[in-house]
Amino acid sequence: MESSHIHLNNFFLKCMFFRCGADFERFIRSLLKYNALEDFSKV
Repeated sequence: MESSHIHLNNFFLKCMFFRCGADFERFIRSLLKYNALEDFSKV
């Protein structure tokens, strides 16, 4: 029972990851863009 619960948890995490992957990537890109702008303003 415990192992099947862990397996289900893994499956759920993978689904969430793939569903939110695009949004997460967009979030990371905006962070990188923000950091790049910050570095640029220091120069």
